Amino acid sequence: MKAAKQLRYIPNPNARHLATGKTEHVALIPGANMSSLFSDGFYSVVLNGAGQRIHEEGYSLVLTPCLRGANVKSVEQLMARREVDGILLLGEVDTPIIDRLLETELPMVMIDNYKKDRPITAVVNDNSGGVAKAVKYLYELGHRRIAYIGETKDTTFGRDTFEGYSAALSELGLPYQPDYVYLTIISIDAAYEAMRKLLYVRPMVTAVFAATDAMAIGAMKAIREAGMSIPGDISVVGMDDISMAAHTDPPLTTVRVRKEEMGRIAAAELLARVQGKDGCKDGDENGDQGRIIVLENELVIRGSSGPSRE
Repeated sequence: MKAAKQLRYIPNPNARHLATGKTEHVALIPGANMSSLFSDGFYSVVLNGAGQRIHEEGYSLVLTPCLRGANVKSVEQLMARREVDGILLLGEVDTPIIDRLLETELPMVMIDNYKKDRPITAVVNDNSGGVAKAVKYLYELGHRRIAYIGETKDTTFGRDTFEGYSAALSELGLPYQPDYVYLTIISIDAAYEAMRKLLYVRPMVTAVFAATDAMAIGAMKAIREAGMSIPGDISVVGMDDISMAAHTDPPLTTVRVRKEEMGRIAAAELLARVQGKDGCKDGDENGDQGRIIVLENELVIRGSSGPSRE
């Protein structure tokens, strides 16, 4: 050991792989909904949390392409060659692809998505609870005409957030009005167009909840262009608390998601399975059959929300 230190010897990772059967690499597979992972205000923070935790344990993170078309085959080959010890699935990964990855029998953990009928542990935000928390807050401010701009219901996130909105309305005794709801893709531009249509159809809306901060920013742009004030005419609330949320005009009220912690917990769960610390893998006879770890969130009140004009 003394000679190795003097010679600055670095162990050959390939030799260690042969000796231990471990690569000390973890694959992170982004879902098809991520075209710009590193610039995304939400997922870049989640990725940072996961990467830090993996690095602390002496592992390396292998980032694969988003799973689309031909990319699936290259990722399958990576798994088949056992070049990684485990898999982190980030965001909306299609079920058929998940099933193909399950065949590799590698430990796997999902982040910001879950499949109740698959034996995979997942770490997620309480999306439906976060939406309900925001709607109830707007109700307390006197708002009764609360619109919703969210993702389409063909995704887990879209379904959960919509259910949170409709459940909150029901609990508060407010009628569900389809004209108050616009479902689209998650983007500033899409939410901007949705808000423009909403103001044309339902100009008496006094508040809007947007399922992400990016969508809220798009909605705020449309409101200002219509000559209306925020929050004087319409209050706006988002969800995520990305770094930009505190710097909009006015600063955005939002539901804060524990993004970095989500990444760290997911990485810790995966490493426990890789290292055998949990006693058995997901889906084994005595395993947990895929736990869903739901993280609580908190409402951050800023300048974009206020009492109803009515």
